[in-house]
Amino acid sequence: MQAHIRRLRLIAILLVTATVAGGCIYSREISHTRRIIEEELPGSRFDRQFVLSIGSRTLRTAGWITSLLPDEDVDEVRRYLDDVDHIKVGIYETEALPDDGFSGPPMLSRMIQRGWEVAVRVRDEQDRVWLMYRASRSRIRDLFVIVLNEDQLVIARVEGHLDRILQRAMVDYRPFTRLARRDSR
Repeated sequence: MQAHIRRLRLIAILLVTATVAGGCIYSREISHTRRIIEEELPGSRFDRQFVLSIGSRTLRTAGWITSLLPDEDVDEVRRYLDDVDHIKVGIYETEALPDDGFSGPPMLSRMIQRGWEVAVRVRDEQDRVWLMYRASRSRIRDLFVIVLNEDQLVIARVEGHLDRILQRAMVDYRPFTRLARRDSR
């Protein structure tokens, strides 16, 4: 029992150390993206609630720690995280939106000028969602997910070998594979 408690303490200390050393509680890029959205939605204002940047060292340490756990689900998550290099997340409270509310969604043209391409843009009565990616050498390396509603603005960026993650997800998600086979008949 004592050895088990010592092992848990060591894991907790390593996780905290890795988080402090490799992560950051501020991301200039996430803050810059928030400013872009405020400029493209004149009259909007967002108050920072939470910003986190997790680097490759923290992700590798988390992967090592999870490898100590004998759980198949954890192993599967770790396989996906192996291809992630960096995660940045910002959550902002919506303080103000333009007077016309959610009339036309902005195009985020400044992000497009910086090489981001819109993969999906969704607008319903409550939310606006953008899924943007950037490719390099025919591989998806960066992904931005932006969700905006009257309560919050959530900005997330993932960097890594995202094409590998997508390929793995398509293989791992069995119901999708069965549907694809059914449609081809």
